[in-house]
Amino acid sequence: MRILLTDGDQRSTLAAVRALGRAGYEVYVAESSAGSLASRSRQCRGTVVYPSPYDNESGFVEALVGAATRLDLHLVLPMTDITSAVLAERRDAFAPQVRVAVPDADTFWRASDKNALHRLADQLGVPTPTTQYVDRGELPDMSGIPVPCVIKPARSRVRTESGWVKTAVLRADSADEAAALLNGRPELRYGCMIQRVVEGDGVGLFALCDRGEPRLLFAHRRLREKPPWGGVSVLREAVAIDPVAADYATRLLRALCWHGVAMVEFKRDRVTRVPILMEVNARFWGSLQLAIDAGVNFPVEAVKLWLGEPIATQTAYHVGVRSRWLLGDLDHLLLRVFGNGPAPPDAPALPALLFDFCRFLRRDTRFEVESWSDPGPSLYEIRTYASNLFRTLGRANH
Repeated sequence: MRILLTDGDQRSTLAAVRALGRAGYEVYVAESSAGSLASRSRQCRGTVVYPSPYDNESGFVEALVGAATRLDLHLVLPMTDITSAVLAERRDAFAPQVRVAVPDADTFWRASDKNALHRLADQLGVPTPTTQYVDRGELPDMSGIPVPCVIKPARSRVRTESGWVKTAVLRADSADEAAALLNGRPELRYGCMIQRVVEGDGVGLFALCDRGEPRLLFAHRRLREKPPWGGVSVLREAVAIDPVAADYATRLLRALCWHGVAMVEFKRDRVTRVPILMEVNARFWGSLQLAIDAGVNFPVEAVKLWLGEPIATQTAYHVGVRSRWLLGDLDHLLLRVFGNGPAPPDAPALPALLFDFCRFLRRDTRFEVESWSDPGPSLYEIRTYASNLFRTLGRANH
């Protein structure tokens, strides 16, 4: 079986390439440049270069269709929001024998559009922080909104005439500030939500679904992030599944009739301890390697699902296993030492953080990129990191 994965510079793509290659699949990696993190793995059989889907969707699809014919592919596996969104809308461009591992566009956007998702959650009795929906082109009544509040765009990326634009979650501490943001930020005109601020820890539930029925579930908690005050996880730990969050996630995934992988994100309210829905990521997640290390091989089972083969049923996994993105963890440490942002409330003091950072031989911790049996990706990442660091220092000196 020949499989092509997009977004070769993603760590999730590297995790999938290694897992699929070791399972005996013939794996190819595609990216908008010739070299990428995942293509450096010895499990990668070859590479494909495509135009960036951010500003050339047609060229991106044409490149993948050509590669599918040339390589006689069985499956194309998109790995990020944008490649998934584009391919969900262009699945019919591929020959019938080539599967594209993403649901149809209507289903994809019902999960990925936060306005639509939170409205569905309201119908299903899944708690959300949303107090007001702002649809495309509307200007809401600002009376009675909670302050402080969060203004969250309906989509993490919006399509414009010049390509895809990244959006960001915004905080407003007054009604006037919220009104100014809604009037002044063009990305919010594509739809957004006004939400109350939820204080608490994040709860991520990862699933593989077969036409709406969750077949595999996994959960982890974030231990360190980059930046330290909230962002991408750089150290995380496998935890037992929260049954309440699992119930809420299952309601959503069944109502969506979701097929494939998804990450359902909640935040557990610090006061009520109730999981509050944040969003659904309709793709593989950044910390995919942790699930594999803990015993849930999502890439292999997802490929079986899309190829129509029997997939595994839920089994126990190893709670307590940790996964560490070493260079991301280094950034976390440097930001704690030299940055001027606030540290998380429960963050350890710097001496304790430095001591824990230097514990490279913990038996419960696996490295996400570094591998003695597959060193290429780590060497590539170190070179790229050093190059970017020197470039940044050079600009600072000028």
